[in-house]
Amino acid sequence: MQRKPFNKDREASKVEFRHDRDLPYLEIRFSQYNACSFSKHTHDAFSMGLIEKGLSSFFCRGANHPIGEGQIAVIEPGELHACNPKTETGWTYKMFHIDADWMRQTAREVRGTGSGMPHFPEFIVDDDQLAQALFHIYRLVEHKADRLENECCMLSMISSFLERHASDGEKSTGLFHEPRAVGLLQEYFEDNLTENVSLKELSDLAGLYFLRNTIS
Repeated sequence: MQRKPFNKDREASKVEFRHDRDLPYLEIRFSQYNACSFSKHTHDAFSMGLIEKGLSSFFCRGANHPIGEGQIAVIEPGELHACNPKTETGWTYKMFHIDADWMRQTAREVRGTGSGMPHFPEFIVDDDQLAQALFHIYRLVEHKADRLENECCMLSMISSFLERHASDGEKSTGLFHEPRAVGLLQEYFEDNLTENVSLKELSDLAGLYFLRNTIS
Protein backbone atom coordinates (compact mmCIF):
# COMPACT_ATOMS: atom_id res chain seq x y z
CA MET A 1 0.00 0.00 0.00
CA GLN A 2 1.49 3.32 -1.08
CA ARG A 3 2.00 5.92 1.63
CA LYS A 4 3.32 9.47 1.49
CA PRO A 5 5.46 10.66 4.44
CA PHE A 6 4.46 13.85 6.23
CA ASN A 7 6.67 16.89 6.68
CA LYS A 8 9.45 15.71 8.99
CA ASP A 9 9.77 19.15 10.53
CA ARG A 10 6.51 18.45 12.36
CA GLU A 11 6.60 15.09 14.02
CA ALA A 12 3.63 12.86 14.75
CA SER A 13 2.68 12.37 18.36
CA LYS A 14 1.66 8.77 17.74
CA VAL A 15 1.30 6.44 14.76
CA GLU A 16 0.41 2.75 15.06
CA PHE A 17 -0.54 0.08 12.54
CA ARG A 18 -2.96 -2.76 13.21
CA HIS A 19 -3.13 -6.03 11.27
CA ASP A 20 -4.93 -9.33 11.72
CA ARG A 21 -3.98 -12.54 9.91
CA ASP A 22 -7.69 -13.38 9.52
CA LEU A 23 -8.23 -10.12 7.62
CA PRO A 24 -5.21 -10.02 5.29
CA TYR A 25 -6.89 -7.45 3.04
CA LEU A 26 -7.10 -4.84 5.82
CA GLU A 27 -4.55 -2.48 7.36
CA ILE A 28 -5.56 0.04 10.01
CA ARG A 29 -3.47 3.09 10.83
CA PHE A 30 -4.09 4.97 14.06
CA SER A 31 -2.63 8.50 13.97
CA GLN A 32 -2.52 11.24 16.57
CA TYR A 33 -0.84 14.49 15.60
CA ASN A 34 -0.18 17.80 17.29
CA ALA A 35 0.58 19.30 13.90
CA CYS A 36 1.68 17.90 10.58
CA SER A 37 1.73 18.61 6.89
CA PHE A 38 0.91 15.98 4.27
CA SER A 39 1.54 16.65 0.62
CA LYS A 40 -0.97 15.46 -1.97
CA HIS A 41 -0.65 11.73 -2.56
CA THR A 42 -2.52 8.58 -3.55
CA HIS A 43 -3.12 5.08 -2.16
CA ASP A 44 -3.32 1.81 -4.06
CA ALA A 45 -5.91 0.62 -1.56
CA PHE A 46 -9.48 1.75 -0.96
CA SER A 47 -9.35 3.94 2.15
CA MET A 48 -11.78 5.12 4.80
CA GLY A 49 -10.60 7.65 7.35
CA LEU A 50 -12.58 8.07 10.58
CA ILE A 51 -11.90 11.44 12.26
CA GLU A 52 -12.05 11.07 16.03
CA LYS A 53 -10.84 14.48 17.15
CA GLY A 54 -10.04 17.86 15.65
CA LEU A 55 -10.81 19.71 12.44
CA SER A 56 -8.92 19.20 9.20
CA SER A 57 -8.71 20.53 5.69
CA PHE A 58 -9.32 17.61 3.32
CA PHE A 59 -8.15 18.05 -0.26
CA CYS A 60 -10.03 15.72 -2.60
CA ARG A 61 -11.36 15.91 -6.16
CA GLY A 62 -9.71 19.23 -6.88
CA ALA A 63 -10.64 21.31 -3.83
CA ASN A 64 -10.20 21.67 -0.07
CA HIS A 65 -13.07 20.74 2.23
CA PRO A 66 -13.48 20.93 6.03
CA ILE A 67 -13.80 17.58 7.80
CA GLY A 68 -14.16 17.00 11.52
CA GLU A 69 -14.98 14.72 14.40
CA GLY A 70 -17.27 11.81 13.55
CA GLN A 71 -16.99 12.27 9.80
CA ILE A 72 -15.49 9.72 7.41
CA ALA A 73 -13.19 10.46 4.48
CA VAL A 74 -13.80 8.10 1.55
CA ILE A 75 -10.79 7.79 -0.77
CA GLU A 76 -10.93 5.61 -3.86
CA PRO A 77 -7.75 3.88 -5.14
CA GLY A 78 -5.50 6.28 -7.04
CA GLU A 79 -7.44 9.35 -5.89
CA LEU A 80 -5.23 12.38 -5.22
CA HIS A 81 -5.83 13.71 -1.72
CA ALA A 82 -4.29 15.29 1.38
CA CYS A 83 -5.59 15.92 4.88
CA ASN A 84 -4.08 18.46 7.30
CA PRO A 85 -5.24 19.96 10.61
CA LYS A 86 -6.74 23.44 10.50
CA THR A 87 -5.61 24.34 14.02
CA GLU A 88 -2.69 23.58 16.32
CA THR A 89 -4.93 21.76 18.81
CA GLY A 90 -4.18 18.41 17.20
CA TRP A 91 -6.28 15.73 15.59
CA THR A 92 -6.79 11.99 15.80
CA TYR A 93 -8.02 9.59 13.14
CA LYS A 94 -8.11 5.96 12.13
CA MET A 95 -7.43 5.11 8.48
CA PHE A 96 -8.72 1.80 7.16
CA HIS A 97 -6.84 0.66 4.05
CA ILE A 98 -8.75 -2.11 2.23
CA ASP A 99 -7.16 -4.12 -0.57
CA ALA A 100 -8.62 -2.88 -3.87
CA ASP A 101 -9.12 -6.35 -5.36
CA TRP A 102 -10.97 -7.56 -2.25
CA MET A 103 -13.16 -4.43 -2.26
CA ARG A 104 -13.94 -4.83 -5.95
CA GLN A 105 -14.85 -8.51 -5.61
CA THR A 106 -16.93 -7.94 -2.48
CA ALA A 107 -18.83 -5.08 -4.12
CA ARG A 108 -19.58 -7.25 -7.13
CA GLU A 109 -21.00 -10.02 -4.93
CA VAL A 110 -22.93 -7.75 -2.55
CA ARG A 111 -24.52 -5.60 -5.23
CA GLY A 112 -24.93 -8.26 -7.89
CA THR A 113 -23.75 -6.00 -10.67
CA GLY A 114 -20.64 -4.67 -12.40
CA SER A 115 -17.03 -5.72 -12.15
CA GLY A 116 -15.18 -2.50 -11.38
CA MET A 117 -14.44 -0.53 -8.26
CA PRO A 118 -17.65 1.06 -6.91
CA HIS A 119 -17.86 4.85 -7.02
CA PHE A 120 -18.81 6.95 -4.01
CA PRO A 121 -20.20 10.39 -4.93
CA GLU A 122 -19.75 11.63 -1.35
CA PHE A 123 -16.12 11.66 -0.27
CA ILE A 124 -17.05 13.06 3.15
CA VAL A 125 -19.65 10.87 4.82
CA ASP A 126 -21.77 11.63 7.89
CA ASP A 127 -22.96 8.22 9.06
CA ASP A 128 -22.95 7.45 12.78
CA GLN A 129 -23.74 3.78 12.21
CA LEU A 130 -20.80 3.37 9.83
CA ALA A 131 -18.49 5.24 12.21
CA GLN A 132 -19.47 2.89 15.04
CA ALA A 133 -18.94 -0.14 12.79
CA LEU A 134 -15.44 1.03 11.86
CA PHE A 135 -14.56 1.65 15.50
CA HIS A 136 -15.87 -1.82 16.40
CA ILE A 137 -13.68 -3.44 13.74
CA TYR A 138 -10.69 -1.56 15.11
CA ARG A 139 -11.40 -2.91 18.59
CA LEU A 140 -11.80 -6.46 17.27
CA VAL A 141 -8.44 -6.31 15.51
CA GLU A 142 -6.78 -4.65 18.50
CA HIS A 143 -8.01 -7.35 20.89
CA LYS A 144 -7.46 -10.32 18.53
CA ALA A 145 -11.09 -11.43 18.27
CA ASP A 146 -11.91 -14.80 16.73
CA ARG A 147 -11.85 -15.26 12.99
CA LEU A 148 -15.58 -15.61 12.36
CA GLU A 149 -16.46 -12.47 14.31
CA ASN A 150 -13.78 -10.49 12.46
CA GLU A 151 -14.93 -11.65 9.04
CA CYS A 152 -18.64 -11.21 9.74
CA CYS A 153 -18.23 -7.69 11.12
CA MET A 154 -16.02 -6.63 8.23
CA LEU A 155 -18.40 -8.03 5.63
CA SER A 156 -21.44 -6.53 7.36
CA MET A 157 -19.80 -3.10 7.52
CA ILE A 158 -18.81 -3.12 3.84
CA SER A 159 -22.24 -4.38 2.74
CA SER A 160 -24.03 -1.59 4.60
CA PHE A 161 -21.54 0.99 3.36
CA LEU A 162 -22.09 -0.06 -0.25
CA GLU A 163 -25.86 -0.08 0.04
CA ARG A 164 -26.07 3.37 1.59
CA HIS A 165 -23.30 5.26 -0.15
CA ALA A 166 -22.16 3.66 -3.44
CA SER A 167 -23.69 4.91 -6.68
CA ASP A 168 -25.74 2.70 -9.01
CA GLY A 169 -26.02 -1.07 -8.64
CA GLU A 170 -28.53 -3.24 -6.88
CA LYS A 171 -29.18 -3.58 -3.18
CA SER A 172 -27.95 -6.62 -1.34
CA THR A 173 -30.41 -9.49 -1.33
CA GLY A 174 -29.08 -10.82 2.00
CA LEU A 175 -26.99 -13.85 2.83
CA PHE A 176 -29.17 -16.39 4.61
CA HIS A 177 -32.56 -16.95 2.98
CA GLU A 178 -32.25 -20.71 2.50
CA PRO A 179 -33.75 -22.66 5.46
CA ARG A 180 -31.71 -25.79 4.76
CA ALA A 181 -28.48 -23.77 4.78
CA VAL A 182 -29.41 -22.19 8.10
CA GLY A 183 -30.08 -25.63 9.60
CA LEU A 184 -26.74 -26.96 8.43
CA LEU A 185 -24.92 -23.99 9.88
CA GLN A 186 -26.67 -24.35 13.21
CA GLU A 187 -25.68 -28.01 13.45
CA TYR A 188 -22.09 -27.22 12.50
CA PHE A 189 -21.82 -24.55 15.20
CA GLU A 190 -23.19 -26.91 17.81
CA ASP A 191 -20.58 -29.54 16.88
CA ASN A 192 -17.67 -27.07 16.68
CA LEU A 193 -18.19 -24.62 19.50
CA THR A 194 -14.49 -24.34 20.35
CA GLU A 195 -13.15 -24.11 16.79
CA ASN A 196 -11.93 -20.92 15.09
CA VAL A 197 -14.45 -21.23 12.24
CA SER A 198 -14.10 -19.13 9.09
CA LEU A 199 -16.74 -17.80 6.72
CA LYS A 200 -15.26 -19.85 3.89
CA GLU A 201 -15.77 -23.07 5.87
CA LEU A 202 -19.40 -22.14 6.41
CA SER A 203 -19.96 -21.23 2.77
CA ASP A 204 -18.47 -24.53 1.62
CA LEU A 205 -20.71 -26.40 4.05
CA ALA A 206 -23.97 -24.67 3.17
CA GLY A 207 -23.30 -24.00 -0.51
CA LEU A 208 -23.60 -20.22 -0.13
CA TYR A 209 -22.19 -18.84 -3.36
CA PHE A 210 -21.85 -15.30 -2.04
CA LEU A 211 -19.63 -16.20 0.91
CA ARG A 212 -17.54 -18.73 -0.97
CA ASN A 213 -16.54 -16.25 -3.65
CA THR A 214 -16.09 -13.23 -1.39
CA ILE A 215 -13.89 -14.78 1.27
CA SER A 216 -11.82 -17.28 -0.71
